[in-house]
Amino acid sequence: MSRFLPFLAALLLLALAPLTAGCDDAEPFDPIEDVDDPDTDDPEGDDSDSEDPEGEESDDPDGDDPPTEVDAEALAELFGCEVAVVAFDTAAEGALDPEGDCVLDDGRMVDYYAFLLTEDTPLAVEALSDAFDTVLSLYDADGALLAENDDMSGDNTDSVIEVEVPAGVYVAALSAFEAGQSGAYLFLTK
Repeated sequence: MSRFLPFLAALLLLALAPLTAGCDDAEPFDPIEDVDDPDTDDPEGDDSDSEDPEGEESDDPDGDDPPTEVDAEALAELFGCEVAVVAFDTAAEGALDPEGDCVLDDGRMVDYYAFLLTEDTPLAVEALSDAFDTVLSLYDADGALLAENDDMSGDNTDSVIEVEVPAGVYVAALSAFEAGQSGAYLFLTK
């Protein structure tokens, strides 16, 4: 339990931080301004001039910019289970619970966490538990497996994945090593 104290302290600090951090520059939807005007110079009406909402030309006319938000509904459909959205560089407490969690084909319970990286970065994802042997899997937003880890070391059954990844949406699946294992855990991204 003592190894969880630093993580619990960090979790408490994160819980006290405002939930709107980073959202101050978001523009509200203007129903008049955002409706296409049929009297514009674009006879096709397809708005193919690659402009952003502020009227400036986009740096990425091909639409390859990384996503700016996590689509939890689409990810839930892709993974066949609810996906919790968490902020990058945060901790989340959870539990594998036979009464409510999704179950993999091999009978192991699983929880899914999605997060957004706004720039290319080294990523560390960890799962810590005194109750069961953790397994972590990291997927991209299309469901492609990027990395998997069972044990940090021979006698440490917690899991860690450390990879360099481009900006984008990622999903971590946290499960137990064996079917029937359950209990509390701490999930971290940094």
